[in-house]
Amino acid sequence: EGELKQVSVRDSIASVLMILGHRLQDRIQVTTSFGETDHIECYASLLNQAVMNLLANAIDAIDERGSIEISTSAESGTFEISIADSGSGIPEALRERVFDPFFTTKPIGQGTGLGLSIAYSIIEKHGGKLELLERNGGGTQAVIRLPLPSTG
Repeated sequence: EGELKQVSVRDSIASVLMILGHRLQDRIQVTTSFGETDHIECYASLLNQAVMNLLANAIDAIDERGSIEISTSAESGTFEISIADSGSGIPEALRERVFDPFFTTKPIGQGTGLGLSIAYSIIEKHGGKLELLERNGGGTQAVIRLPLPSTG
């Protein structure tokens, strides 16, 4: 999809959750909290793919039961999407390498090591930044920061 267009982030996240719903089943509780700003200009299918990759990794990180919190906010010219899971977390020693193509911590045959690399590239294409942070209480928080057009 080669053109930027106005997209409802709330609708995008809802469609990704619908696609991945079978993997959540009854074992993972998802909560969402959307800020007032909802529409952003983006490459819609690419942003969906990045969110899907991050959400799929969050699901993979949770062994038995757990939770995923998805939130959005906008301030100081930046739109933020946060996906926080209660999974096993990423050891600090590996956190810098997870965006490298073909790097994976998953067993052989269970991951290509491309999901986070692709997500990172997509967010960069939008002029944004993707970070993986340690979450208080365990787990990982993926934070997408995208620039908002300046008004005025």
